[in-house]
Amino acid sequence: MTAVTPGCRVVIGGWYGAANLGDEMILGAFLEWIREADGVPTVISVNPHYTRGMHDVNVVGYND
Repeated sequence: MTAVTPGCRVVIGGWYGAANLGDEMILGAFLEWIREADGVPTVISVNPHYTRGMHDVNVVGYND
């Protein structure tokens, strides 16, 4: 994994928020890596409310 600068903002885009277990598990792993490196994640999601609730993360809508 590439190092993340502490406090660095990281945007993750994918088919998140569609309640697909595999995608949500992958997102969970990405978020864990980013947080362990003191990064600040934001997720682009097709269902921002779902993603925010599942992962307690900053979210923007896919169409925003």
